[in-house]
Amino acid sequence: MFPLHLNNPSIPVGADVKMPSEFVAFRSAKARTFAERKATLNLILIPSQSVSNPRRGFTLVELMMGMTITAMLAVVLGGLINAVQTASDHTKGQQTANTQGRVAIERVKYMVSQAGVYQLSGQPTRHGIEVVNHNISVIDFPDVLVVWSGGRGGGMVEAGVLNRLPQVNELVIFAADPTDPERLVEITIPSDSSGIDFDDSDFSDDILTLISSIDAEMVLLCDRIRATRFSKWRARLPDLANIRFELSVTPSDDEIAAAVPGSDDWNGLMWAQGIVSGDSGMRQVTLRTEFQVQPNENIPADTYLSSIAIPNFGSASYRYVYEP
Repeated sequence: MFPLHLNNPSIPVGADVKMPSEFVAFRSAKARTFAERKATLNLILIPSQSVSNPRRGFTLVELMMGMTITAMLAVVLGGLINAVQTASDHTKGQQTANTQGRVAIERVKYMVSQAGVYQLSGQPTRHGIEVVNHNISVIDFPDVLVVWSGGRGGGMVEAGVLNRLPQVNELVIFAADPTDPERLVEITIPSDSSGIDFDDSDFSDDILTLISSIDAEMVLLCDRIRATRFSKWRARLPDLANIRFELSVTPSDDEIAAAVPGSDDWNGLMWAQGIVSGDSGMRQVTLRTEFQVQPNENIPADTYLSSIAIPNFGSASYRYVYEP
């Protein structure tokens, strides 16, 4: 029933009017159309949870492919991270090797600049710098430097020409650690005040003995010196540090011995800065240094990595007045 009294004043209030069947049928069809649209929209927006349409999962093949791809990505990322870390360590190692090498060379240069000079009665002037050869299997390696500098603090250059022998506790020795060839050390023997002559035939043997003595005090300059392994007839020889000192003096001893003081030959010698007189001349001592320093620590001498080293070169000069 449907009230129509609001639109038709001829119908009494409260009276019920029966609607035509055609109108009722139209309303029912319209309602069904709306319900069907709503149901269709729900099917589109809301996934069905019915048992007849279950949610589809991954197959075994898909899972295996996913795991394979994930593993490949992990390997690639791991290799990339390892390569970056290795490059970073190598760069830091190179910086450390360069720093240690330069510091060691600068220390040697400073000690050379502090070297003293002595002249005994009836003998020519002698500079306090000498390179000692380390003999291994009849081969000489110039890897030991001796400087009469007055000790670690230097200062012997300010004393002028002394008429006495240098003392052992006034020497500074640069050499490889006898127990570890990868360590370049600065050696002093403060407890030994005995005299030592640079021109003595036993000078080299005495220095090598002092290096290995229990009284030797060592200060580390570099702990990454490259070591080389030697063998002879399958016999293992001690590893040798890649350290080299080369000393040259101008004019040389042979050139001075062949010239008479005051002669033209004497004046024509290669005196430093051309400074010469009838009985003296300016002599120059030149030291060349090479250290091969490894970017990484504790590399065995018999591996290919031991061939990867950074050469550090240095030079120092020293002048003094020579008198025959």
